[in-house]
Amino acid sequence: MTPAGNVPILWEGSATARWPTRLATALVFSLAVLVTLIPVAWPVLISGGLAAFTFLIFRRIDVVVVETGVQVSYGFGGRPVQRFGMERIEGARAERMTRWQTQGLGYKGSLRFFRVARAVIRSGDGLHLDLAGGRRFWVSVDGPEGAVETLGHLGVPRA
Repeated sequence: MTPAGNVPILWEGSATARWPTRLATALVFSLAVLVTLIPVAWPVLISGGLAAFTFLIFRRIDVVVVETGVQVSYGFGGRPVQRFGMERIEGARAERMTRWQTQGLGYKGSLRFFRVARAVIRSGDGLHLDLAGGRRFWVSVDGPEGAVETLGHLGVPRA
């Protein structure tokens, strides 16, 4: 399932956050100062730069609903991508999420190992998907009611 090509997009939404950019900038700046003061610490700058790059993945989350399921993509480049086929989605609902409820910001959990995962980049509205096998997935997105309504038209019940 990809929203590219001739697959019609039925609903799309996104969420953006400034904290990943600020965190990555502060990390690179502080490591540059460290390397300036202690030149032998240059390997730390390289590893810190890689860590800063991973923070930038969570600047933006895009959620797309197509006839075959839901796709969640991260970052402005749209990579990495998570796909949930319609056969895996058992329910959907819009939910207000806080940092306290989601145990912080970022990607938490594992659908494979813990059966629960959260991709939360800010407090606010989000989409909650009940998946096959008792798995649950939350994602930050503006206007999740539209996704729930679209999924409802495709036969997914409200959770």
